Amino acid sequence: MLGWTAHDLALIAGATALLLLPGLLVLRAALGPRSLGPMSMAAAPLVTAGLAYLTGVLTGVAGVRYSPGTVLALTVLVAAGALGLRRTSPTWRRRGRTSPALAGLDAAPFGPVPVPAASMIVAGVATATAMGVALWTWAAGLGRLAVVPQEHDTVTHTLITAYIARTGDAAPGQEWPADLVTGTPDRFYPAGLHKLAALPAQLGLDPVTALNAVTVALFAVVLPMGMLALGSLLRWRGAGPVAGGAAAMAAALAYRPVYAMMHDGGVLSNAAALALVPGAVAVLVAAGRRPARELPGNVLLMAGAFSIYPSAVLAIAGGVLAWVVGDALARRPRREQVGRWLWSVGGAGLVAGACAVPALVVASRAAATPGQFPSDVPTSTLAGALALASKMPYGGFLDPGWHRHQVLLAVLVALGLVCAVTVQRALGLVLAWAVWTVFFVLFAVGAGGPAVRAAAGLFYNSFIRISGLYAPYQWLLVGVLAVTAAVGGMSVLARLAPVLLARRQRATWDAAALAVAVAVVAVVGLHYAPVNARALQERYRYPQFVRVGPDDRAAFAYLENHVRRGEEVMNNGNDGSTYLYVYDGVPVVNVQTLPNGPDSLALLTRFNRIDTDAEIRRLVREHDIRWVYVDEEAPLIGAPFSQQWLPGGLYSTAPGLDGLDHVRSLEEVFRSGTVTVYRVADSIFAGARDEGVVRKGP
Repeated sequence: MLGWTAHDLALIAGATALLLLPGLLVLRAALGPRSLGPMSMAAAPLVTAGLAYLTGVLTGVAGVRYSPGTVLALTVLVAAGALGLRRTSPTWRRRGRTSPALAGLDAAPFGPVPVPAASMIVAGVATATAMGVALWTWAAGLGRLAVVPQEHDTVTHTLITAYIARTGDAAPGQEWPADLVTGTPDRFYPAGLHKLAALPAQLGLDPVTALNAVTVALFAVVLPMGMLALGSLLRWRGAGPVAGGAAAMAAALAYRPVYAMMHDGGVLSNAAALALVPGAVAVLVAAGRRPARELPGNVLLMAGAFSIYPSAVLAIAGGVLAWVVGDALARRPRREQVGRWLWSVGGAGLVAGACAVPALVVASRAAATPGQFPSDVPTSTLAGALALASKMPYGGFLDPGWHRHQVLLAVLVALGLVCAVTVQRALGLVLAWAVWTVFFVLFAVGAGGPAVRAAAGLFYNSFIRISGLYAPYQWLLVGVLAVTAAVGGMSVLARLAPVLLARRQRATWDAAALAVAVAVVAVVGLHYAPVNARALQERYRYPQFVRVGPDDRAAFAYLENHVRRGEEVMNNGNDGSTYLYVYDGVPVVNVQTLPNGPDSLALLTRFNRIDTDAEIRRLVREHDIRWVYVDEEAPLIGAPFSQQWLPGGLYSTAPGLDGLDHVRSLEEVFRSGTVTVYRVADSIFAGARDEGVVRKGP
């Protein structure tokens, strides 16, 4: 498929199994054998992430390695506990016939209702087709799973994945140390996705391929399943799942947020969390049928969402509460039903909050917070904000002038909103869309007060991230339009041609109409897929800038054969040199694109003064820096918090690595194109013990 080999496709299938199977095992044990429907499929990846997070915490406490074996062990233990809880429940043996997967869920106050088999078939085909479109897009964009992502944030993502895989350190604060040799100091990064990608890396894949496989599985397979589950909440003439299938197609075609975030910065963790929000919202809204049985899955789901990206908790909570309030206004559920829902979701939230404490403790020590970042919204007027929220713009680095929009999708969303309000009365969906849209508009125009500013700060005050909050509900509005047009059209035909549409054939005709409506959505928006693929190509397959190229790989090979255990390589993290550790396990000093601490800052600014600067010589000895890696070319990135050493707020190459050919303490030992490797003279380390300089760490 467009460059993917059978091996690549097998890896994507394996990554999908990795995301689904542990979670499904726990959910089946907790809920019973007939629970494996759209909701469980949507919940499973987050439950798996929750298992990985708890495994990381427990292995950190016990001092053992995080590995596939420890994740499997905890999965079996949790599944056994959930099964025991279910079997000790008074209702675990039900008398009479058991309802199908979706039947009986109407006992939950806001859950889905039984739907015709034909509708489920159409919904399944639509979702599978959306997966196919998304897989094509990623195949065209990546070419091969082994391709190196060249963006800014993926420097961090690949390194964390490699560190967890190589060391087995996965407890909060352990996954991303400033010093790769000593594993200190502790620093917080939401590494839920990286814990999952580290598992296939520990089984033999290189970290880049492992991370790419999990990325594709998440965005091309899991996201459409989440939209199917979200659509299943709609209770209009049995067409809710089909609306979810059409929404999955809209998600595969929409540029924001997924493709935009991968193009503009490689913001993988946040994009992954937003892709999992629809499924999480669907599962939690549908809760409340059997609270005790639902508790294990809901706890792990919430913990998993937090571990992947903490702000996902706000995205999920806002969507769930808005949907529940809207549905409560429309359905008027009984008080005892609402009480069961509160027990299921609220009780899980309390337990999940306790599970998050270890990560929160580490995060509280972070020097910088997301709210410090400046807003990137290109307008501050009410009209401009409403246009951004409704016109589905490209913008960003793909469209710097903000002139292009996904107009046809935006029109479908607007028409779907009319149908949701006037025909289906889908108040839950409408309110969820409205809450996040109004939130963005208030933020863009500077209104809403401290609450809006604080919430927006969790998303780095960034439109590219905040647009992902209302995007799933936009996509589902497209599905609402599709099913309303299909079912409404068949109703009109039934009145005009009752003989042609006999009652006993009506279900078949309705299913056919629904399939046609979904196909129309695909045809209308299919021309957006190549644009999305090009956006991925500019960061993967045919990158506009290169951090890691053939010259870098040649230097990696040289250093792998020469660097001894405990030695570190001085580098500029912005030039792709971090992949020396990712691929070959050779530790580098700078583990991110910008300085990662006081030592890092001093070395990046003044390393070329090693001949005369006593502090630099001391740092070189402390870190046992025997090698220096310099690439004369590196992408230009923003550095808004580095004004003290970068007055212009932009960064490419490190000033401390300029002019090293004239430094007496360095010897050039390798050169390939723009990449040069130097060896630090042994004289720098002579007398280090006499001066009291001791290598940090073990």
